[in-house]
Amino acid sequence: TYERGLSMSRLNLVVDNYSGKYSPPNSASPYYPNLLPNKPIRVKSTYNSSVHDLWSGYIDSYAIDPQYASRVTNIQASDRMKNLNRQNINFLFRTNYNVGSACVDILSMAGVNSASRVIDTFTDTLAFMWFEDRQPAGAIDEIVKFGNYKAFIDGQGRVNIRNRYFNAEGTVVASITEFYGLNYTLDEEDIGNIIQVGGDPRKISTSVNTIAWLDQIISIPASGWTSFWLTYVDPVTLETPTPATSITLPVATTDYLTNTQSDGAGTNLTASTSVYVAAFATTVVCSIFNGDAASVSFVTLFKMRGYSVQRKPNVKAEIQIASSQSMYGERIYTLDSPLISELSYAQDYATYLRDTHKDPTDKVTVSVKNQWDYQLKIEV
Repeated sequence: TYERGLSMSRLNLVVDNYSGKYSPPNSASPYYPNLLPNKPIRVKSTYNSSVHDLWSGYIDSYAIDPQYASRVTNIQASDRMKNLNRQNINFLFRTNYNVGSACVDILSMAGVNSASRVIDTFTDTLAFMWFEDRQPAGAIDEIVKFGNYKAFIDGQGRVNIRNRYFNAEGTVVASITEFYGLNYTLDEEDIGNIIQVGGDPRKISTSVNTIAWLDQIISIPASGWTSFWLTYVDPVTLETPTPATSITLPVATTDYLTNTQSDGAGTNLTASTSVYVAAFATTVVCSIFNGDAASVSFVTLFKMRGYSVQRKPNVKAEIQIASSQSMYGERIYTLDSPLISELSYAQDYATYLRDTHKDPTDKVTVSVKNQWDYQLKIEV
């Protein structure tokens, strides 16, 4: 399992191509026309009438060797992470949102259906979250880091998001006695005895703020449209981009004015102006229509209002373990997550990390003989 987010695994498969059935252009192949890049590929094995899923992913490339003595095809592939890294999602702002629900939403946006994901039941909630123009894998990694969860892609190609205690005790799969090697090591590589956990909290304003505005005059042709993007600004610190929620539709005269002259001294055309907006977490797309068929219209005022999600002072919890420091010296272990917003959560997190990092970690490496049925049962 990958405890610090999703990692991509690769497949390098060499198959006998003497009959040409693994040649992509061969229309007589039983696999034609599916021998193409990004087509799904799954490796299975049957042992004692049981089918085991060993690996699942998507084809990257084919390399065909046509030599008479070695007619083989080398198929290279990557697991589902490849597609999760090749798209972007926009996740609207959420507050007090369940971790499991967030993972479901992100994976659904990335095209991972319910049959292709395994997500534990989580009780943890995210005080605030939003992902704008982000890769799904990166968004999942941030959530995994927030709660020290585990994320991996299994042999069936399913994305697994598990709680921090998943497989903590291990599971006995089979009794194996045929070893080539069995090694036990104990070292101080992962020791941390100054544990620091922090975050950058935000809080939704209790009052409506002006969160975006035009700082220049723009023109709209007669009976024409104009569109533009605005980025939300923290009205106190002027930090941008700043997320906002409950965005309101601009109100004529109060939020926007149009006129036949750029200085506002001409005829007021606000009554014949229509405004449409599409609001996102930190930006908004605005479209304005000039309903006057005779005159060019100038937008002399335009602003957006909503509840700004303003930054609060950073939170940081620190725990020092004197007994570990006297034995191994001072070892700093730092974790920062933008999703950590409460000091109490940071303190609990630091306590959890203290118990897992203050002492050396046992490591056992095993080399077993080719006991095929046992190896099939071991999740990679």
